[in-house]
Amino acid sequence: MNKKQKQKLLAVISIGSALALTGCDNHSSDESVTLNNVSDKLSSFNRQSAPVNFAQPNQISGEGISGSAWLDYDNDGDLDLYLTNSIGFSNALLQNNNGEFTDVTAQAGLTSNGGNSAVVAGDIDNDGYIDLFASGEGFFAFSEQSPNLLYHNNGDGTFTNIAASAGVETAETAISAAMADINGDGLLDLFVSSPGHLDLAPALNPLLPSGLFGGPANQHDNKLYLNNGDLTYTDISASSGLGSGIGACSVAFNDYENDGDQDIYVGNCNDVQFRPTPIQLFRNNGDNTFTDVAVQAGVNLPGFWMSISFADIDNDGDDDFFASNFAQSTRISDPADDPIQDFRQHALFLNNGDNTYTDVADQLGLAEREFSWGSTFADVNNDGYQDLFFTGSIPILGVVGRFANPGYLFINNQNGGFDEASQQKSGGDLRQNVTSGVSKADYDNDGFVDLLVKTERFVPPGTTTVVDSGRPILLENQGNNLNSVTVKLQPSNGQATAVGAKIQVTTKAGTQTQRVYAGTGFASSDSPWPTFGLARETAAQISVTWADGSKESFGSFNKNQSVTLNQGTGTAISN
Repeated sequence: MNKKQKQKLLAVISIGSALALTGCDNHSSDESVTLNNVSDKLSSFNRQSAPVNFAQPNQISGEGISGSAWLDYDNDGDLDLYLTNSIGFSNALLQNNNGEFTDVTAQAGLTSNGGNSAVVAGDIDNDGYIDLFASGEGFFAFSEQSPNLLYHNNGDGTFTNIAASAGVETAETAISAAMADINGDGLLDLFVSSPGHLDLAPALNPLLPSGLFGGPANQHDNKLYLNNGDLTYTDISASSGLGSGIGACSVAFNDYENDGDQDIYVGNCNDVQFRPTPIQLFRNNGDNTFTDVAVQAGVNLPGFWMSISFADIDNDGDDDFFASNFAQSTRISDPADDPIQDFRQHALFLNNGDNTYTDVADQLGLAEREFSWGSTFADVNNDGYQDLFFTGSIPILGVVGRFANPGYLFINNQNGGFDEASQQKSGGDLRQNVTSGVSKADYDNDGFVDLLVKTERFVPPGTTTVVDSGRPILLENQGNNLNSVTVKLQPSNGQATAVGAKIQVTTKAGTQTQRVYAGTGFASSDSPWPTFGLARETAAQISVTWADGSKESFGSFNKNQSVTLNQGTGTAISN
């Protein structure tokens, strides 16, 4: 789509947004879907939390924000689930057996009580087995940072923590992470976002002294680790031009120029002086260095950016992205009393097709929704267009209950806008839950994408009432009469998943594009196996642009199946 076509689309958006704002449903009854809360399937896990102890401010405590990762750790064809937990409580690995989960944390060697926030799943040594990186927590808001974990999959159902020997164990602060191959050597490199240390005590209570939790506020540098190919990494943060941090909460890799190099999108949320900060877009220069081109790209909006999620929402072949913000979750009734009110809005950046973006969130009725940590795009109704889900809360700042995000599901209306799904359709009201990371996967292999929302155990101060048990919320897609195809990629270098690859699925209705990521949204990892809605089409042509730049066509595939495509077995497409 060229720039003139984009301008026409923006005009259509003004019409589509009117429909979105009225909550109009443009879909027939057999196309609508319902997400049901089936969290009892995950009853073996609850995300715990240790209450803040003002009498012992040096007691280590976590921030209560966390993520999840979908991965097939045992290569049995089912997507298993890894969940991070708070300081003093173990993370968990839940093995998926035909849609039923079993806690295998102990037997997999993954019991850990250090406390972690983000998790990213990727095969770091190309042995065909997915490994796990989990970032520590604690010093973002409190007194001490727990170590990062890097679990190497041994290929026999067990993992070994190699973070120390790999050189990635320590970080001043860490909250999100992502993997991609930045230098074309076929190995997954690692970016860890560092939010810095807040001087939170005065914000919690003006009578508390500054520096009570861990000393004065201090900004920390993000980390970029280059994979050496021998289960070790080299820290190239400073030499790459990425080391100077301004409070990053989210990170995601994507090839924004379509030049074959993985670029880095950083969502900054935490200037330690509570000032709004911009999104950064670091263009890959092809020599292990990066240049921030956010201003040229039009994405350098100031805000408090919590997540970054990609999708081609208009099926024009390029990736748009949603960035969640602090939004309207404030107890200040008069905007004139809030000096940062103008910097709270969520953003939806529409790709103009010329390496620039336009924020259309306000036109589409998305900008002023409540605070959000996690977000993800997924075609939940299989109509061939990507829908949007986001949610979040921060009890320690009062963003809970009626001030929190209820969990929004916006259905792409195929006309440049989104229709808000009812709470009955979107899994219920989540405002009483302490929600953070969001991830997606077709966990039961029924051809419909499901959603996972991480929560934190929450007992309001001064009470003994457990408002949120901390059990993850699994929103199971009940499906409809529309078709789909799920694509699993096997690259020739032996990597378990083809991180960085671009998949295009074409039917008579047009072409859809999705990429394979390792780390998206906030602190989470979506399924490495993208599902494409086909609407009423019964077959689709599939082509792949692999991470090494080679392109192949794999022919036509019938509806409602999962297909595995091996690099080198398709018909080559010339560049």
